[in-house]
Amino acid sequence: KAPGVKGLYSGAFQLPCVRVRNKDGTPNAEGVTSMRAVVKRRGDWEDLLGDDPALLDTLVLASGGYLRDLLRLVQGALRAGRYTTLPLSDAQRHRVVVNLQNDMRKLSTRDQQVLAEVHASKSAKFDDDQYVPSLSRLFDNHLVLNYRNGEEWIDAHPLLWEILPAPKPKTTPDPT
Repeated sequence: KAPGVKGLYSGAFQLPCVRVRNKDGTPNAEGVTSMRAVVKRRGDWEDLLGDDPALLDTLVLASGGYLRDLLRLVQGALRAGRYTTLPLSDAQRHRVVVNLQNDMRKLSTRDQQVLAEVHASKSAKFDDDQYVPSLSRLFDNHLVLNYRNGEEWIDAHPLLWEILPAPKPKTTPDPT
């Protein structure tokens, strides 16, 4: 948030997420296809999830385009597949997503509010600097995801969308 801070980190760059959803939340076919290709290069996902690409797309969309989360989801599916016949059932695939989701949900009320504001605005613009530590922590933990495919924007991780409170209404000073 500090002006000029980018110059302090001239050798660093941020690896953005793959845009698997558009800014309005609809799936982005190009991004989904790219993430699907990553999984296919790692093995025969059809044996694990079934031959319907929509089953893999569920994991791709749940990852928010964050590659590590996609690989965690696939790894969870592999673990679940050790004790059952393949492909995994709908309930088993759902459990894989819920397991990752549960790891993310341990959030303070302030963090939830910050995520709600980010999700609503697709930006990190806050009127009050009191939110900066929370926002920084959420970025560090990949609960706020950065998309730089063309227009740069951010969003809350999609696995958290359903628990976010409504953003607080903006208060405007009384002109009198």
